[in-house]
Amino acid sequence: EVIDSNEYVEDEIAYKIGKLEGNYCCFDNEIFDLRHKFRIDVSLLDKLRHKHFVKYPSRLSILKKIDSLINEDFLILPDDMINEEVSSISWTEYNNLVDSFPTSTTVKYYIDKLVGEKIEEFFELKKCYDDELEKHLQKTSRISSSNILFSPEIDCEITQAEIYKFTQALFLLKNILEEEIISEKEWQNNILDILLLIYPQYQIIIDEVGLSNRRRVDFVLVDLFNNIDIVEIKTPEKRLLKKSKYRDHYVPSHEFTGTAMQIEYYLRELHENSSANVQKIKHKLLEKGFNSEVKINNVKGIIIMGRTNGFNVEQQETYRIMKNQYSNIINIISYDELLDMLERILDRFQKNGISNKQN
Repeated sequence: EVIDSNEYVEDEIAYKIGKLEGNYCCFDNEIFDLRHKFRIDVSLLDKLRHKHFVKYPSRLSILKKIDSLINEDFLILPDDMINEEVSSISWTEYNNLVDSFPTSTTVKYYIDKLVGEKIEEFFELKKCYDDELEKHLQKTSRISSSNILFSPEIDCEITQAEIYKFTQALFLLKNILEEEIISEKEWQNNILDILLLIYPQYQIIIDEVGLSNRRRVDFVLVDLFNNIDIVEIKTPEKRLLKKSKYRDHYVPSHEFTGTAMQIEYYLRELHENSSANVQKIKHKLLEKGFNSEVKINNVKGIIIMGRTNGFNVEQQETYRIMKNQYSNIINIISYDELLDMLERILDRFQKNGISNKQN
């Protein structure tokens, strides 16, 4: 390759640490001072970093320490290639193993504890070294706990997918809130899709469920334990509070009061005639290929309607009282709160990823 004389070229040093054997790289036993054969799948070579070989600041050889503890050869494979018939460790688990190696600080605390236990039989100690070690371990555990579930690579992949998903949901909700003409059915379907993203405990939705008293529930949600909840979706134009005050206080609108009463009637009917209503719900679920037994147990309602961003202080207080008043049976969500939830979830993924690690 021809390089311009004015171009800066960073020097690189390459070390030979092993050789290829089929689909594996076999680490050099002499270089690493190993008794057993250590191999890694070639697809993982570009992921290797210095931390996978040496623990700093103690400069402990990770491979040599593992070698001193095992009684057979060591093999690192991609997560999706693990075979229980062959002794091996996945790449994710190897990273977890590397992260579990104690630092020199942890070793110091542990030595202080062991020596302190002997000395305190004869002399008074400056402090309780058992407690010092425990505090240190708790501190390091908090720092590293976010890495237990996923490797950084998997965390990044899932995070990007979640960011894309919730960005699209936020874009959709903002768009339909600005549209002047949209059918009620399309509106409700869009909101239900967003609702399932925010509340992933629900696995399926059915609509137009007739109850035994001939009342018809707009939507029934079935959660992962096959319990049901019900949803009423009104448009954002439907007011939550009356415009004018009643005796110097803002009060719920007729539209909201009617919707809340409707939900309460549904809930009472579901519980009083649970057997008959379970059969009606089950029949509707079978049309969607859902064949599990559903349960009517502590059913709650969800009302989605209205806007709240324009509320003044008094209106905000009335709305808070309304939500608390119905909280045991109905979850009230305004469209502005729905937007806020999506933005907060998106912000969480953008800042912390899946691990919820604070940056």
